Amino acid sequence: MNSTEIRQTAEKMYPTAVLYLGSREQARAAVIEAFAAALRKSPSCGEKDVLVQLLRICQSRAPERVTETDLSADSPLLPLLKLPVSGRRNLSLHLSDFGDETVAEVRQISPEEFAQKTEKAMRQLTFLQGGTVPDPDALRQAFRTSVWSEEDHAALTDGLAAAEQQNAPAAEPAAAVHDISHKKTAGTAGKKTVAVPLWAVIALGLCIAVLCVTVVLTSLLRNRTPEHPALPAESEETADVDPEEYAHIQSSFLTLDQAQETARKETGVSETDAVFISTKLKPTAEPPYYEIDLLDGAGQEYLLKLHAEQGNVLESQQFKADHTLNTDGWLSADALRKQVLETAGLKDALFLKEKCANDGTLDLCKYELTDAHGRLYTVQLEAKSGALVKYSVEEPQSVSQSDMITLEQAKQKALSRVGDYEPDQVIFTKTKFEGRVYMIAFTLDDGTQYTIELNAADGMTNTVDVHPVSADTSHAIGLLRARDIVLETAGLTDDETVRFTKAKVDRNNGAYVYELEFENSGYEYEVSLKIDTGEMIKYRAWSLT
Repeated sequence: MNSTEIRQTAEKMYPTAVLYLGSREQARAAVIEAFAAALRKSPSCGEKDVLVQLLRICQSRAPERVTETDLSADSPLLPLLKLPVSGRRNLSLHLSDFGDETVAEVRQISPEEFAQKTEKAMRQLTFLQGGTVPDPDALRQAFRTSVWSEEDHAALTDGLAAAEQQNAPAAEPAAAVHDISHKKTAGTAGKKTVAVPLWAVIALGLCIAVLCVTVVLTSLLRNRTPEHPALPAESEETADVDPEEYAHIQSSFLTLDQAQETARKETGVSETDAVFISTKLKPTAEPPYYEIDLLDGAGQEYLLKLHAEQGNVLESQQFKADHTLNTDGWLSADALRKQVLETAGLKDALFLKEKCANDGTLDLCKYELTDAHGRLYTVQLEAKSGALVKYSVEEPQSVSQSDMITLEQAKQKALSRVGDYEPDQVIFTKTKFEGRVYMIAFTLDDGTQYTIELNAADGMTNTVDVHPVSADTSHAIGLLRARDIVLETAGLTDDETVRFTKAKVDRNNGAYVYELEFENSGYEYEVSLKIDTGEMIKYRAWSLT
Protein backbone atom coordinates (compact mmCIF):
# COMPACT_ATOMS: atom_id res chain seq x y z
CA MET A 1 0.00 0.00 0.00
CA ASN A 2 1.26 3.46 -0.82
CA SER A 3 0.89 6.43 1.54
CA THR A 4 -2.31 7.66 -0.14
CA GLU A 5 -3.98 4.24 0.12
CA ILE A 6 -2.93 3.94 3.76
CA ARG A 7 -4.49 7.30 4.59
CA GLN A 8 -7.72 6.56 2.75
CA THR A 9 -8.08 3.20 4.48
CA ALA A 10 -7.36 4.72 7.90
CA GLU A 11 -10.02 7.40 7.33
CA LYS A 12 -12.58 4.69 6.47
CA MET A 13 -11.70 2.46 9.42
CA TYR A 14 -11.39 5.06 12.17
CA PRO A 15 -15.13 5.77 12.75
CA THR A 16 -15.78 2.02 12.96
CA ALA A 17 -13.12 1.65 15.64
CA VAL A 18 -14.46 4.66 17.58
CA LEU A 19 -17.98 3.23 17.73
CA TYR A 20 -16.69 -0.30 18.42
CA LEU A 21 -14.48 0.75 21.36
CA GLY A 22 -16.22 3.94 22.50
CA SER A 23 -12.95 5.88 22.65
CA ARG A 24 -11.12 7.98 20.08
CA GLU A 25 -7.74 7.32 21.69
CA GLN A 26 -8.24 3.55 21.75
CA ALA A 27 -9.58 3.66 18.20
CA ARG A 28 -6.45 5.39 16.91
CA ALA A 29 -4.23 2.82 18.67
CA ALA A 30 -6.29 -0.02 17.17
CA VAL A 31 -6.01 1.42 13.63
CA ILE A 32 -2.23 1.77 13.97
CA GLU A 33 -1.84 -1.79 15.26
CA ALA A 34 -4.10 -3.12 12.49
CA PHE A 35 -1.91 -1.57 9.78
CA ALA A 36 1.28 -2.82 11.47
CA ALA A 37 -0.10 -6.36 11.76
CA ALA A 38 -1.35 -6.47 8.17
CA LEU A 39 1.90 -5.11 6.73
CA ARG A 40 3.92 -7.59 8.80
CA LYS A 41 1.97 -10.43 7.25
CA SER A 42 2.26 -9.05 3.72
CA PRO A 43 3.79 -5.78 2.51
CA SER A 44 1.40 -5.92 -0.47
CA CYS A 45 -1.74 -6.17 1.68
CA GLY A 46 -4.94 -4.31 0.81
CA GLU A 47 -7.66 -2.56 2.79
CA LYS A 48 -9.53 -5.84 3.37
CA ASP A 49 -6.46 -7.33 5.05
CA VAL A 50 -6.18 -4.30 7.32
CA LEU A 51 -9.90 -4.45 8.13
CA VAL A 52 -9.53 -8.09 9.17
CA GLN A 53 -6.81 -7.10 11.63
CA LEU A 54 -8.83 -4.13 12.94
CA LEU A 55 -11.88 -6.29 13.66
CA ARG A 56 -9.71 -8.85 15.46
CA ILE A 57 -8.06 -6.18 17.62
CA CYS A 58 -11.34 -4.40 18.42
CA GLN A 59 -13.15 -7.64 19.21
CA SER A 60 -10.49 -8.56 21.79
CA ARG A 61 -10.58 -5.14 23.48
CA ALA A 62 -14.17 -3.99 23.23
CA PRO A 63 -16.01 -3.90 26.59
CA GLU A 64 -19.30 -5.75 26.93
CA ARG A 65 -20.93 -2.38 27.56
CA VAL A 66 -19.30 1.03 27.09
CA THR A 67 -19.57 2.90 30.41
CA GLU A 68 -17.03 5.66 29.72
CA THR A 69 -16.43 7.49 26.44
CA ASP A 70 -14.71 10.59 25.15
CA LEU A 71 -17.50 11.30 22.64
CA SER A 72 -19.34 14.58 23.18
CA ALA A 73 -22.35 14.54 25.51
CA ASP A 74 -24.72 15.48 22.64
CA SER A 75 -23.36 12.95 20.12
CA PRO A 76 -26.16 11.00 18.33
CA LEU A 77 -23.88 7.95 18.58
CA LEU A 78 -24.15 7.65 22.38
CA PRO A 79 -27.22 5.34 22.28
CA LEU A 80 -25.25 2.96 20.03
CA LEU A 81 -22.61 2.56 22.72
CA LYS A 82 -25.22 0.88 24.94
CA LEU A 83 -25.50 -2.00 22.48
CA PRO A 84 -23.66 -5.26 23.21
CA VAL A 85 -20.37 -5.92 21.43
CA SER A 86 -21.92 -7.74 18.48
CA GLY A 87 -24.47 -4.99 17.91
CA ARG A 88 -21.84 -2.23 17.95
CA ARG A 89 -19.69 -4.23 15.57
CA ASN A 90 -22.47 -4.84 13.06
CA LEU A 91 -23.80 -1.27 13.06
CA SER A 92 -20.34 0.31 12.92
CA LEU A 93 -19.51 -1.80 9.88
CA HIS A 94 -22.87 -1.12 8.23
CA LEU A 95 -22.42 2.64 8.65
CA SER A 96 -18.85 2.57 7.29
CA ASP A 97 -17.74 3.37 3.74
CA PHE A 98 -16.52 -0.17 3.12
CA GLY A 99 -19.92 -1.36 1.92
CA ASP A 100 -21.95 -4.33 3.16
CA GLU A 101 -20.64 -6.73 0.50
CA THR A 102 -17.01 -6.01 1.38
CA VAL A 103 -17.77 -6.35 5.10
CA ALA A 104 -19.56 -9.67 4.54
CA GLU A 105 -16.57 -10.95 2.56
CA VAL A 106 -14.11 -9.91 5.29
CA ARG A 107 -16.23 -11.54 7.97
CA GLN A 108 -16.65 -14.64 5.80
CA ILE A 109 -20.44 -14.59 5.87
CA SER A 110 -23.03 -14.01 3.17
CA PRO A 111 -24.40 -10.49 2.49
CA GLU A 112 -27.85 -11.80 3.49
CA GLU A 113 -26.55 -12.97 6.88
CA PHE A 114 -24.83 -9.64 7.48
CA ALA A 115 -28.07 -7.82 6.58
CA GLN A 116 -29.92 -9.93 9.17
CA LYS A 117 -27.30 -9.10 11.82
CA THR A 118 -27.57 -5.39 11.01
CA GLU A 119 -31.36 -5.50 11.21
CA LYS A 120 -31.14 -7.19 14.62
CA ALA A 121 -28.80 -4.47 15.87
CA MET A 122 -31.23 -1.78 14.65
CA ARG A 123 -34.08 -3.51 16.54
CA GLN A 124 -31.93 -3.55 19.68
CA LEU A 125 -31.22 0.17 19.24
CA THR A 126 -34.93 0.88 18.77
CA PHE A 127 -35.68 -0.91 22.03
CA LEU A 128 -32.97 1.02 23.90
CA GLN A 129 -34.44 4.30 22.63
CA GLY A 130 -37.89 3.47 24.03
CA GLY A 131 -39.36 2.44 20.69
CA THR A 132 -37.98 5.37 18.68
CA VAL A 133 -36.82 4.03 15.31
CA PRO A 134 -33.34 5.38 14.48
CA ASP A 135 -32.77 7.28 11.25
CA PRO A 136 -29.98 5.47 9.34
CA ASP A 137 -29.04 8.61 7.38
CA ALA A 138 -28.72 10.69 10.58
CA LEU A 139 -26.62 7.93 12.15
CA ARG A 140 -24.39 7.75 9.10
CA GLN A 141 -23.89 11.51 9.13
CA ALA A 142 -23.02 11.47 12.85
CA PHE A 143 -20.76 8.50 12.21
CA ARG A 144 -18.65 10.58 9.85
CA THR A 145 -17.97 13.22 12.48
CA SER A 146 -15.23 10.93 13.84
CA VAL A 147 -12.54 12.37 11.58
CA TRP A 148 -9.04 10.96 11.13
CA SER A 149 -6.88 14.01 11.83
CA GLU A 150 -3.39 15.09 10.78
CA GLU A 151 -2.19 14.25 14.29
CA ASP A 152 -3.67 10.75 13.97
CA HIS A 153 -1.98 10.24 10.61
CA ALA A 154 1.38 11.41 11.98
CA ALA A 155 1.05 8.85 14.80
CA LEU A 156 0.23 6.15 12.23
CA THR A 157 3.27 7.04 10.12
CA ASP A 158 5.57 6.97 13.14
CA GLY A 159 4.06 3.70 14.35
CA LEU A 160 4.55 1.97 11.00
CA ALA A 161 8.13 3.22 10.73
CA ALA A 162 8.92 1.85 14.19
CA ALA A 163 7.24 -1.48 13.41
CA GLU A 164 9.17 -1.80 10.12
CA GLN A 165 12.47 -1.18 11.88
CA GLN A 166 11.66 -3.62 14.69
CA ASN A 167 10.64 -6.43 12.34
CA ALA A 168 13.45 -6.12 9.80
CA PRO A 169 14.13 -9.71 8.67
CA ALA A 170 17.33 -11.36 9.84
CA ALA A 171 19.52 -13.48 7.62
CA GLU A 172 18.11 -16.98 7.40
CA PRO A 173 20.73 -19.68 7.82
CA ALA A 174 20.17 -23.13 6.52
CA ALA A 175 18.03 -24.96 9.07
CA ALA A 176 19.54 -28.16 10.40
CA VAL A 177 17.14 -31.10 10.15
CA HIS A 178 16.98 -33.39 13.16
CA ASP A 179 16.88 -36.89 11.64
CA ILE A 180 14.43 -38.76 13.80
CA SER A 181 12.50 -41.61 12.24
CA HIS A 182 9.05 -42.75 13.26
CA LYS A 183 8.37 -46.48 12.90
CA LYS A 184 5.12 -48.37 13.24
CA THR A 185 4.67 -52.10 12.59
CA ALA A 186 1.79 -54.53 12.97
CA GLY A 187 3.42 -56.05 16.00
CA THR A 188 3.73 -52.72 17.78
CA ALA A 189 0.43 -51.10 16.84
CA GLY A 190 -0.23 -47.90 18.74
CA LYS A 191 3.41 -47.62 19.91
CA LYS A 192 5.93 -45.07 18.73
CA THR A 193 9.66 -45.76 18.39
CA VAL A 194 12.34 -43.16 17.86
CA ALA A 195 15.77 -43.86 16.30
CA VAL A 196 18.39 -41.30 17.29
CA PRO A 197 21.69 -40.81 15.38
CA LEU A 198 24.98 -41.77 17.10
CA TRP A 199 26.22 -38.17 17.15
CA ALA A 200 23.15 -37.18 19.16
CA VAL A 201 23.90 -39.85 21.78
CA ILE A 202 27.51 -38.62 22.07
CA ALA A 203 26.36 -35.01 22.40
CA LEU A 204 23.88 -36.02 25.10
CA GLY A 205 26.67 -37.77 27.03
CA LEU A 206 28.87 -34.68 26.87
CA CYS A 207 26.01 -32.48 28.08
CA ILE A 208 25.42 -34.77 31.06
CA ALA A 209 29.13 -34.67 31.94
CA VAL A 210 29.20 -30.86 31.78
CA LEU A 211 26.07 -30.71 33.90
CA CYS A 212 27.62 -32.92 36.58
CA VAL A 213 30.75 -30.75 36.74
CA THR A 214 28.58 -27.61 36.99
CA VAL A 215 26.58 -29.09 39.88
CA VAL A 216 29.77 -29.98 41.79
CA LEU A 217 31.31 -26.52 41.31
CA THR A 218 28.07 -24.81 42.30
CA SER A 219 27.90 -26.90 45.46
CA LEU A 220 31.48 -25.96 46.41
CA LEU A 221 30.86 -22.26 45.84
CA ARG A 222 27.64 -22.38 47.83
CA ASN A 223 29.48 -23.89 50.80
CA ARG A 224 31.94 -21.00 50.73
CA THR A 225 29.33 -18.22 50.36
CA PRO A 226 26.78 -17.55 53.14
CA GLU A 227 23.20 -17.59 51.95
CA HIS A 228 20.61 -14.97 52.80
CA PRO A 229 17.13 -16.09 53.86
CA ALA A 230 14.99 -17.33 51.01
CA LEU A 231 12.23 -15.07 49.79
CA PRO A 232 8.75 -16.48 50.36
CA ALA A 233 7.23 -18.23 47.37
CA GLU A 234 4.73 -16.13 45.46
CA SER A 235 1.26 -17.41 46.29
CA GLU A 236 -1.33 -17.39 43.52
CA GLU A 237 -4.14 -17.73 46.03
CA THR A 238 -5.73 -14.83 47.86
CA ALA A 239 -8.04 -15.59 50.77
CA ASP A 240 -11.63 -14.60 50.08
CA VAL A 241 -13.02 -11.84 52.24
CA ASP A 242 -16.55 -12.51 53.44
CA PRO A 243 -18.74 -9.46 52.71
CA GLU A 244 -19.94 -9.58 56.31
CA GLU A 245 -16.32 -9.18 57.50
CA TYR A 246 -15.58 -6.33 55.10
CA ALA A 247 -16.76 -3.54 57.44
CA HIS A 248 -14.87 -5.03 60.39
CA ILE A 249 -11.63 -5.27 58.42
CA GLN A 250 -12.02 -1.73 57.09
CA SER A 251 -12.52 -0.30 60.58
CA SER A 252 -10.12 -2.51 62.59
CA PHE A 253 -7.18 -3.29 60.28
CA LEU A 254 -4.33 -1.03 59.24
CA THR A 255 -4.71 0.15 55.68
CA LEU A 256 -2.09 -0.92 53.15
CA ASP A 257 -0.57 2.55 53.29
CA GLN A 258 -0.46 2.53 57.12
CA ALA A 259 1.14 -0.91 57.15
CA GLN A 260 3.88 0.24 54.76
CA GLU A 261 4.56 3.35 56.84
CA THR A 262 4.80 1.22 60.01
CA ALA A 263 7.25 -1.15 58.30
CA ARG A 264 9.37 1.76 57.08
CA LYS A 265 9.64 3.23 60.57
CA GLU A 266 10.42 -0.17 62.12
CA THR A 267 13.30 -0.72 59.68
CA GLY A 268 14.59 2.84 59.90
CA VAL A 269 14.50 3.31 56.11
CA SER A 270 13.99 6.91 55.03
CA GLU A 271 10.92 7.95 53.09
CA THR A 272 12.95 8.82 49.98
CA ASP A 273 14.89 5.51 49.96
CA ALA A 274 12.01 3.09 50.69
CA VAL A 275 10.89 0.93 47.75
CA PHE A 276 8.04 -1.48 48.54
CA ILE A 277 8.35 -4.57 46.33
CA SER A 278 5.35 -6.41 47.72
CA THR A 279 2.68 -5.86 50.37
CA LYS A 280 0.05 -8.55 51.00
CA LEU A 281 -2.76 -8.71 53.55
CA LYS A 282 -3.61 -12.12 55.03
CA PRO A 283 -7.00 -11.33 56.63
CA THR A 284 -8.00 -14.91 57.47
CA ALA A 285 -4.70 -15.88 59.16
CA GLU A 286 -4.52 -16.16 62.94
CA PRO A 287 -3.53 -13.53 63.79
CA PRO A 288 -4.22 -11.53 60.60
CA TYR A 289 -1.04 -9.95 59.25
CA TYR A 290 0.60 -7.96 56.46
CA GLU A 291 3.57 -9.52 54.61
CA ILE A 292 5.89 -6.73 53.42
CA ASP A 293 9.00 -6.86 51.21
CA LEU A 294 11.00 -3.60 51.35
CA LEU A 295 14.22 -2.35 49.74
CA ASP A 296 16.34 0.56 50.97
CA GLY A 297 18.83 2.75 49.14
CA ALA A 298 21.87 0.91 50.54
CA GLY A 299 21.16 -2.47 48.94
CA GLN A 300 19.44 -4.01 51.97
CA GLU A 301 16.19 -5.98 51.76
CA TYR A 302 13.71 -6.43 54.62
CA LEU A 303 10.97 -9.03 55.02
CA LEU A 304 8.42 -8.28 57.73
CA LYS A 305 5.21 -9.69 59.10
CA LEU A 306 3.06 -7.02 60.74
CA HIS A 307 0.02 -7.66 62.90
CA ALA A 308 -2.82 -6.31 60.74
CA GLU A 309 -4.74 -4.87 63.70
CA GLN A 310 -2.12 -3.95 66.30
CA GLY A 311 0.72 -3.03 63.93
CA ASN A 312 3.47 -4.80 65.93
CA VAL A 313 6.20 -6.77 64.12
CA LEU A 314 5.60 -10.53 64.27
CA GLU A 315 8.68 -11.57 62.21
CA SER A 316 11.56 -9.66 60.64
CA GLN A 317 14.49 -10.58 58.37
CA GLN A 318 17.23 -8.41 56.84
CA PHE A 319 19.78 -9.41 54.20
CA LYS A 320 21.75 -8.13 51.23
CA ALA A 321 19.39 -7.59 48.30
CA ASP A 322 20.19 -9.45 45.07
CA HIS A 323 18.03 -7.15 42.95
CA THR A 324 17.06 -3.48 42.66
CA LEU A 325 14.05 -1.59 41.36
CA ASN A 326 14.49 1.90 39.92
CA THR A 327 11.33 3.91 40.61
CA ASP A 328 12.44 7.18 38.99
CA GLY A 329 9.59 8.68 37.02
CA TRP A 330 6.91 6.50 38.64
CA LEU A 331 3.57 7.93 39.64
CA SER A 332 3.11 8.22 43.40
CA ALA A 333 1.64 5.29 45.31
CA ASP A 334 -1.48 7.34 46.05
CA ALA A 335 -1.94 8.22 42.37
CA LEU A 336 -1.57 4.58 41.28
CA ARG A 337 -4.06 3.34 43.89
CA LYS A 338 -6.52 6.06 42.86
CA GLN A 339 -6.17 4.89 39.26
CA VAL A 340 -6.85 1.31 40.38
CA LEU A 341 -10.10 2.38 42.08
CA GLU A 342 -11.18 4.35 39.00
CA THR A 343 -10.43 1.37 36.77
CA ALA A 344 -12.54 -0.91 38.98
CA GLY A 345 -15.29 1.72 39.21
CA LEU A 346 -15.04 1.86 43.01
CA LYS A 347 -14.97 4.76 45.44
CA ASP A 348 -13.66 2.57 48.24
CA ALA A 349 -12.16 -0.92 48.49
CA LEU A 350 -9.98 -3.15 50.64
CA PHE A 351 -6.52 -3.56 49.08
CA LEU A 352 -5.28 -7.11 49.58
CA LYS A 353 -2.08 -6.98 47.55
CA GLU A 354 0.33 -4.54 45.92
CA LYS A 355 3.31 -5.87 43.97
CA CYS A 356 5.75 -3.85 41.85
CA ALA A 357 8.32 -5.24 39.42
CA ASN A 358 9.99 -4.79 36.05
CA ASP A 359 9.20 -7.46 33.44
CA GLY A 360 12.23 -6.51 31.33
CA THR A 361 10.49 -3.82 29.30
CA LEU A 362 7.89 -2.19 31.56
CA ASP A 363 7.64 -1.11 35.19
CA LEU A 364 4.43 -2.71 36.42
CA CYS A 365 2.35 -2.59 39.60
CA LYS A 366 -0.23 -5.31 40.25
CA TYR A 367 -3.07 -4.92 42.73
CA GLU A 368 -5.70 -7.20 44.22
CA LEU A 369 -8.63 -5.63 46.02
CA THR A 370 -12.14 -6.51 47.12
CA ASP A 371 -15.34 -4.53 47.54
CA ALA A 372 -18.15 -4.73 50.07
CA HIS A 373 -19.93 -7.34 47.93
CA GLY A 374 -17.00 -9.73 48.00
CA ARG A 375 -15.93 -9.23 44.39
CA LEU A 376 -12.20 -9.75 43.82
CA TYR A 377 -10.54 -7.32 41.40
CA THR A 378 -7.11 -7.75 39.82
CA VAL A 379 -5.63 -4.65 38.19
CA GLN A 380 -2.18 -4.22 36.64
CA LEU A 381 -0.89 -0.76 35.70
CA GLU A 382 2.20 0.65 34.01
CA ALA A 383 3.95 2.48 36.87
CA LYS A 384 5.12 5.55 34.95
CA SER A 385 1.96 6.37 33.01
CA GLY A 386 -0.77 4.59 34.97
CA ALA A 387 -1.88 2.88 31.75
CA LEU A 388 -4.01 -0.23 32.23
CA VAL A 389 -2.21 -3.47 31.33
CA LYS A 390 -4.62 -6.10 32.66
CA TYR A 391 -7.96 -6.14 34.46
CA SER A 392 -10.25 -8.89 35.75
CA VAL A 393 -13.00 -9.34 38.32
CA GLU A 394 -14.33 -12.47 40.04
CA GLU A 395 -17.80 -12.72 41.53
CA PRO A 396 -18.03 -14.13 45.08
CA GLN A 397 -20.81 -16.64 44.57
CA SER A 398 -19.93 -20.25 43.86
CA VAL A 399 -21.14 -22.00 40.73
CA SER A 400 -22.63 -25.47 40.95
CA GLN A 401 -22.09 -28.05 38.24
CA SER A 402 -25.73 -27.75 37.15
CA ASP A 403 -25.62 -23.95 36.89
CA MET A 404 -22.41 -23.43 34.91
CA ILE A 405 -22.04 -23.59 31.15
CA THR A 406 -20.37 -26.63 29.61
CA LEU A 407 -16.81 -26.68 28.29
CA GLU A 408 -18.05 -26.81 24.71
CA GLN A 409 -20.26 -23.79 25.34
CA ALA A 410 -17.31 -21.98 26.91
CA LYS A 411 -15.20 -22.73 23.83
CA GLN A 412 -17.88 -21.38 21.51
CA LYS A 413 -18.36 -18.22 23.58
CA ALA A 414 -14.60 -17.63 23.62
CA LEU A 415 -14.46 -17.98 19.83
CA SER A 416 -17.42 -15.64 19.33
CA ARG A 417 -15.64 -13.05 21.51
CA VAL A 418 -12.87 -12.96 18.90
CA GLY A 419 -14.87 -13.36 15.71
CA ASP A 420 -16.97 -15.78 13.70
CA TYR A 421 -14.88 -18.93 14.15
CA GLU A 422 -15.83 -22.57 14.55
CA PRO A 423 -13.86 -24.97 16.82
CA ASP A 424 -12.29 -26.73 13.81
CA GLN A 425 -10.89 -23.40 12.54
CA VAL A 426 -8.53 -22.92 15.51
CA ILE A 427 -6.11 -24.98 17.59
CA PHE A 428 -7.02 -25.09 21.29
CA THR A 429 -3.95 -25.12 23.55
CA LYS A 430 -5.69 -24.83 26.95
CA THR A 431 -9.22 -25.62 28.12
CA LYS A 432 -9.29 -25.38 31.90
CA PHE A 433 -11.98 -24.91 34.54
CA GLU A 434 -10.75 -23.56 37.85
CA GLY A 435 -12.64 -21.89 40.66
CA ARG A 436 -15.50 -20.07 38.98
CA VAL A 437 -14.00 -19.47 35.54
CA TYR A 438 -13.05 -21.19 32.31
CA MET A 439 -9.63 -20.43 30.86
CA ILE A 440 -9.66 -20.97 27.10
CA ALA A 441 -6.51 -20.51 24.99
CA PHE A 442 -6.36 -21.04 21.24
CA THR A 443 -4.36 -20.09 18.15
CA LEU A 444 -5.77 -18.96 14.81
CA ASP A 445 -4.53 -20.22 11.47
CA ASP A 446 -2.33 -17.12 11.01
CA GLY A 447 -0.63 -17.68 14.40
CA THR A 448 -2.49 -15.08 16.49
CA GLN A 449 -2.84 -16.41 20.05
CA TYR A 450 -5.73 -15.67 22.40
CA THR A 451 -6.27 -16.45 26.08
CA ILE A 452 -9.79 -15.73 27.27
CA GLU A 453 -11.23 -16.07 30.76
CA LEU A 454 -14.97 -16.62 31.02
CA ASN A 455 -17.37 -16.57 33.96
CA ALA A 456 -18.64 -20.15 34.33
CA ALA A 457 -22.10 -19.01 35.40
CA ASP A 458 -23.10 -17.00 32.35
CA GLY A 459 -20.19 -17.14 29.90
CA MET A 460 -19.45 -13.42 30.21
CA THR A 461 -15.87 -12.47 29.33
CA ASN A 462 -13.64 -11.51 32.25
CA THR A 463 -10.35 -10.96 30.41
CA VAL A 464 -8.95 -11.20 26.87
CA ASP A 465 -5.22 -11.45 26.15
CA VAL A 466 -4.07 -11.39 22.52
CA HIS A 467 -0.59 -12.00 21.10
CA PRO A 468 -0.46 -11.02 17.40
CA VAL A 469 2.09 -12.44 14.99
CA SER A 470 5.17 -10.33 14.27
CA ALA A 471 6.21 -12.36 11.22
CA ASP A 472 5.45 -11.90 7.52
CA THR A 473 3.03 -14.82 6.97
CA SER A 474 1.86 -13.86 3.49
CA HIS A 475 3.44 -17.04 2.05
CA ALA A 476 2.84 -19.30 5.07
CA ILE A 477 0.99 -22.59 4.73
CA GLY A 478 -1.09 -21.84 7.85
CA LEU A 479 -1.07 -23.45 11.29
CA LEU A 480 -4.03 -25.70 10.52
CA ARG A 481 -2.16 -27.25 7.59
CA ALA A 482 0.94 -27.55 9.80
CA ARG A 483 -1.19 -29.35 12.40
CA ASP A 484 -2.36 -31.87 9.78
CA ILE A 485 1.23 -32.48 8.67
CA VAL A 486 2.54 -33.23 12.18
CA LEU A 487 -0.42 -35.48 13.03
CA GLU A 488 0.12 -37.42 9.81
CA THR A 489 3.83 -37.74 10.62
CA ALA A 490 3.00 -38.99 14.10
CA GLY A 491 0.60 -41.55 12.69
CA LEU A 492 -2.39 -40.01 14.46
CA THR A 493 -5.88 -39.46 13.06
CA ASP A 494 -8.67 -37.07 13.87
CA ASP A 495 -10.47 -39.88 15.70
CA GLU A 496 -7.72 -40.18 18.28
CA THR A 497 -7.60 -37.94 21.34
CA VAL A 498 -4.89 -35.33 20.77
CA ARG A 499 -4.32 -32.49 23.21
CA PHE A 500 -2.26 -29.57 21.92
CA THR A 501 -0.30 -27.53 24.48
CA LYS A 502 1.50 -25.20 22.05
CA ALA A 503 0.75 -23.89 18.57
CA LYS A 504 2.56 -20.70 17.60
CA VAL A 505 4.79 -18.89 15.13
CA ASP A 506 8.30 -18.55 16.55
CA ARG A 507 11.75 -17.52 15.40
CA ASN A 508 14.54 -20.09 15.20
CA ASN A 509 18.05 -19.08 14.05
CA GLY A 510 16.65 -16.10 12.15
CA ALA A 511 13.91 -18.08 10.40
CA TYR A 512 10.20 -18.14 11.26
CA VAL A 513 8.84 -21.58 12.10
CA TYR A 514 5.70 -23.23 13.40
CA GLU A 515 6.20 -24.69 16.89
CA LEU A 516 3.70 -27.37 17.91
CA GLU A 517 3.56 -29.50 21.04
CA PHE A 518 0.89 -32.10 21.77
CA GLU A 519 0.15 -35.28 23.73
CA ASN A 520 -1.59 -38.54 22.87
CA SER A 521 -1.82 -42.03 24.39
CA GLY A 522 1.07 -41.55 26.80
CA TYR A 523 3.38 -39.90 24.27
CA GLU A 524 4.51 -36.30 24.02
CA TYR A 525 5.61 -34.61 20.80
CA GLU A 526 7.61 -31.49 19.86
CA VAL A 527 7.67 -30.51 16.19
CA SER A 528 9.01 -27.52 14.23
CA LEU A 529 8.22 -26.76 10.59
CA LYS A 530 9.13 -23.99 8.17
CA ILE A 531 6.12 -21.70 7.83
CA ASP A 532 6.39 -21.29 4.05
CA THR A 533 6.92 -24.91 2.96
CA GLY A 534 5.87 -27.11 5.89
CA GLU A 535 9.30 -28.76 5.79
CA MET A 536 9.98 -30.44 9.12
CA ILE A 537 13.17 -29.24 10.85
CA LYS A 538 12.64 -30.86 14.26
CA TYR A 539 10.64 -33.88 15.43
CA ARG A 540 10.78 -35.36 18.91
CA ALA A 541 8.55 -38.00 20.46
CA TRP A 542 8.93 -39.72 23.82
CA SER A 543 6.88 -41.80 26.20
CA LEU A 544 5.45 -40.17 29.31
CA THR A 545 5.33 -43.47 31.20
